[in-house]
Amino acid sequence: LSSGRVTDIQPNSGNSFSTPCEGGITKGDYLIFSAVKSGKCQLFSLEDGTVNLISPDVDFAPGAHLGFIEHNGRVWFDATDSTGVELWSSDGNITWKESNFSSDISNGDSLIKTGEELVLTYDDGMIIIGESDTIISGVFTNTSSVNGVLLYNTPLGISVDGNTLAGEIHSTAVYHNGYYWFIATSDNNGPQLHRWNNLELEIMSTELQGTPGQMIKPTMVGESILFDSNGLYSFNTTSLSISNLNSTIQDAGVSTGGILHDGNLWFGCGIPSLGYELCVSDGERAWIHSDHVLGMASSSPSHLAVVEDNLLVIISDPNEGGQLHLVDENGLTLLWDHDVGNLASGVHGELWVGVDSVYFIADSSTHGLEMYEWASGELSDEWVIIH
Repeated sequence: LSSGRVTDIQPNSGNSFSTPCEGGITKGDYLIFSAVKSGKCQLFSLEDGTVNLISPDVDFAPGAHLGFIEHNGRVWFDATDSTGVELWSSDGNITWKESNFSSDISNGDSLIKTGEELVLTYDDGMIIIGESDTIISGVFTNTSSVNGVLLYNTPLGISVDGNTLAGEIHSTAVYHNGYYWFIATSDNNGPQLHRWNNLELEIMSTELQGTPGQMIKPTMVGESILFDSNGLYSFNTTSLSISNLNSTIQDAGVSTGGILHDGNLWFGCGIPSLGYELCVSDGERAWIHSDHVLGMASSSPSHLAVVEDNLLVIISDPNEGGQLHLVDENGLTLLWDHDVGNLASGVHGELWVGVDSVYFIADSSTHGLEMYEWASGELSDEWVIIH
């Protein structure tokens, strides 16, 4: 296996990726992604180092509103052709149009997976895609799923497992000890933590500001539910107490969201005296993992991913640019610098994890923004890596 640049779709120094054209997903041995070719945002697949165009030769804009999701061996996404913005799918070789709506899919619509079904919420209804399709008319927003149950807003309130609750839900939910826990508004205190047990909706906090749970969605760590509210908050489900785990931590989840690894929650954070670095919490405490770039300068972690038993992160070194690092108990260890010089990586797209490699978008002095592949077998010394 090799590590290096794997695309040059916009030849030479042209950028193959842009802010509206940077999505993707891994499916088995494939990476399926959107990229710019001749000024058009199109869909490509990457397998065994070979890049193939798999969309029609139009400004396809795949995943612009719904992103990408895997279901039944295919990748599903929104895309544009001569008939408008519809739901499409691909197996990595060809694409299929899956819908023919009277109006376009747009911002605010959502596509989620629940069990063996996909749920698409659009401007005037919801379609559940399974063995047979079920269409429900109405206006629904902020759809999510946990414990096999759909949660979403309706004009009448919050729908949870067919029950309508007075209020508006703002986050995804977690299920723990017979309760659904989520951020919602149900009184004049604004968005707060709530729980529902199929009988009663209870408000579990009063002090939260802004709209919590947007960068770090409610996440179980031990017996505590963690979520962002500028800093990192924890609600202990045993003592029913809420606390800000570290008052010096700001912007919890910035550029990274939160990811579970080794029983802890890891996330990007801001520390007034140390800049933007990587933080961690065990549910009872929260702390900066390491001041990787000393002083007020920041390492600005941008993506987190778990590869087998390892946690990887892209950081931005003030002098060396974007680099791929391994998170260990003592700090960060450099795994790979994609190019010499102060060149960005991870500004666009994600850190995608494949079977044998991880992929990310990075800049180059000679090729512009392109896709790079790093062979993850180097972590376990299972392969000889040819650079």
